Amino acid sequence: MPFKTATVNRLIFSMFVFTASCGTSAAWAEDAPDTGAAPQSGIPLYDKDGVRLQFDFTGGAGVFAVNNARLGAGVTSLKDGSREGNPRWFEAYIKPGLSGDVNTTSMGTFYGNVAVVGTTTQGEGDAVSATGTQLTHGGTSHGDLERLALGWKTGDLLPQKDAVDLSAGRQDFVLGDGFLLADGNADVGKEGTYWFGARSAWANSAIARFQWDVVHADAFWLKSDRNTGNMSIQGVNLEARKNGIGTIGAAFLRVADDDVSYSGLVGSDGVSSLRKGMKVYDFRAQGTPVPQAPDLFLSGEYVLQKNNAAGRKLDTDAWYGEVGYTFSVLPWKPTLSYRYAHFSGDDSGTADRSEAFDPLRYGMLRGWGSYFHGEVAGQYLLFNSNENLHMVHATVNPADTVQLGAIYYDFSLDQSSNGASKDFGQEIDLHADWAATPWLTVSGVYGRLMPGTSAKTTYGNDAMEVFELVTMVKF
Repeated sequence: MPFKTATVNRLIFSMFVFTASCGTSAAWAEDAPDTGAAPQSGIPLYDKDGVRLQFDFTGGAGVFAVNNARLGAGVTSLKDGSREGNPRWFEAYIKPGLSGDVNTTSMGTFYGNVAVVGTTTQGEGDAVSATGTQLTHGGTSHGDLERLALGWKTGDLLPQKDAVDLSAGRQDFVLGDGFLLADGNADVGKEGTYWFGARSAWANSAIARFQWDVVHADAFWLKSDRNTGNMSIQGVNLEARKNGIGTIGAAFLRVADDDVSYSGLVGSDGVSSLRKGMKVYDFRAQGTPVPQAPDLFLSGEYVLQKNNAAGRKLDTDAWYGEVGYTFSVLPWKPTLSYRYAHFSGDDSGTADRSEAFDPLRYGMLRGWGSYFHGEVAGQYLLFNSNENLHMVHATVNPADTVQLGAIYYDFSLDQSSNGASKDFGQEIDLHADWAATPWLTVSGVYGRLMPGTSAKTTYGNDAMEVFELVTMVKF
């Protein structure tokens, strides 16, 4: 995949899960579904006679250091073409916005939101290794319109409040917990903020949501930004949600359009986009389904991608299974989880079609490791295609506002050429997260990837390290 698909609120989502889980019996709290309406957090500006207006704000700043970029091979600077072996950089963004709604008794609720984003990246810039050249500039600052959307909900017109919700415009949309769709905008070039991925709204969208008792459904049309190929995605999603139990869901997507000159996903004819016309089938389940064992968490997802058009045949799949347990009766409430994930790679023996899984626009909603697998490999080397991995994650909560964790990964390629080794390497990540206040979080991460034979052949022989210190503000 030629670009990182970060979610704008990647750390905010992580810390939402973290702060929700501290002091409870389960560390697997899920984010509330994205309804498209005005956020409930924020600073109220006006709230009278059914009219509500508020100011909301997110922002982040972080310092990043990488040793032995591309395992010693280094990256090419997007700024001046120089080789960066050990890049150091600073990223920051602010995203102020206004949101509000008008509540009526006879016509439901009308709502809207608008937000702008300002970003800066200073220093030597990122260490992305997909093409050997950085994705973002060091020494650049940029501003954009982020959100501009209008919507309507049924309010109290039906027995179930807000049973129907219609919205359109520049807005966020997440499918499930972000395994496929979470981020509508790739932050590249002068936009900066590669790690934060400060822009997440889809460039255009129309979304219909339906909620009745445990049944939730979405019908959507999404258009991504130019950097992601101006993808046009049509889809439907159906879920059953039960508090205290979890969610099961299924979705069907179709990529109606894609600009291959930006996405780079070229079919066997050398011209057509592999994505255009691609059909995607998604099945997933997640939650704590055993009432007698509320500390047991299970999650899994299976995705099948098909395209039968001449010159752009595609036949891929990806899936993961995860089991976790919180030892809630023990001091510090330790958790332990295991995940296996598979993303198919292209079989060199089938020249007329591709088996390389297209990761689309995945993001991070459930904390570290979801679904950027590894702060080294997942951020800079592997992008959820042609890889298999084992992940073990352990955390403890020494205080209600502090979490410490360690993650181990074992990476291998799904396909390799000419019988070469598939062993990509092993990674260790250590993270510390502090919810300093209800609106301020601070995180520190150290990661080290020890290359295997295939990684040494492709890149270099040195262990690659990352150091990250980030802070986030949200109100």
